[in-house]
Amino acid sequence: MANYLISGVFFEKLVNKTKVEQKPVMYSGWIQDDTTGKHKWWGEMSDIYGKSKLYDPIITPSELSFLKMYDNRSRFDEGIIYFFKPKGLIWVGTYTLVPGSKDGHRGVSKCVLNKLPEDFLFSSGK
Repeated sequence: MANYLISGVFFEKLVNKTKVEQKPVMYSGWIQDDTTGKHKWWGEMSDIYGKSKLYDPIITPSELSFLKMYDNRSRFDEGIIYFFKPKGLIWVGTYTLVPGSKDGHRGVSKCVLNKLPEDFLFSSGK
């Protein structure tokens, strides 16, 4: 299993009386590609809307994807799918509420993924 720190932004549309703006919202967390298949979720993330768990991560040289489920947030019960492709040193992609959700919320997201030593997410007891 490989451990990663993930940091990035997703862009929300803000509609004013005169224009539409894209507001960046920062997120950060950790993610682990669980090659054993033993875990339903394997990662956590936080942003201004709260803490979330990351499910079904796929991390390859050409793709990064996961399902994000907010803790204790009924608005996003269906989850949010993130899908990225590499572009230089960053990952660029989209986020979309799971199909069938009520508001069809979607947008652009960008992130960086930093690979960590295997023991980084575990306390050493020292």
